[in-house]
Amino acid sequence: MRKKHLLGWANYLTYARIVTIPLFVVLMSWITPAPGLPTAMDVCLNWLVTLFFILSGFTDVVDGYLARRGGDSGTFGKFLDPLADKLVTTAVLVMLIYLNRLPAWIAVVLISREITITALRGMAISEGLVIAASQWGKRKSLLEHFALSGLLIYYPMWGLNFHVMGLWLIYGTMIVSVASGVHYIWQFFAEVLEQQSNQKELFEEE
Repeated sequence: MRKKHLLGWANYLTYARIVTIPLFVVLMSWITPAPGLPTAMDVCLNWLVTLFFILSGFTDVVDGYLARRGGDSGTFGKFLDPLADKLVTTAVLVMLIYLNRLPAWIAVVLISREITITALRGMAISEGLVIAASQWGKRKSLLEHFALSGLLIYYPMWGLNFHVMGLWLIYGTMIVSVASGVHYIWQFFAEVLEQQSNQKELFEEE
């Protein structure tokens, strides 16, 4: 791993997402937990946290584009980028439990899935395996982003019940998350078995 693999705009944006995690925690800790009566400050903080969350998702798209264009993020960037996303998501999920906006068991399922996939991704990289992100995983990330945004806004506005919308979307996210996780695990073991088979054939030829 070289210096350029640690630096570069793609990784700078990833570092920025990680640095903002304490900001999410602090801002959300100032919000009155449901079902307390909201104050003007609560509403403002809801929208402020939502804005930061949306910006975090936007930087994820941008740093992915920069990494593909520059081609200098290397293995480190491929590991750090999804890890940063999972850290941000985990922080928001935990704080939503604190605010009584999300059942704890849903957060446990989502966080457990992320930990499992992160561990497998690290193992795959260490073995020189490249397992591409599936379309289901990308759909899960997009659905989860909308769901958490709705739960962050929370209070009804413009004739929309953002809390109810967020809950329905998070249930959908959970289903897609589990399905994509199973698919990734299947891909991982398939790649490992294929690698072992190729190594065995090579050994036999020698």
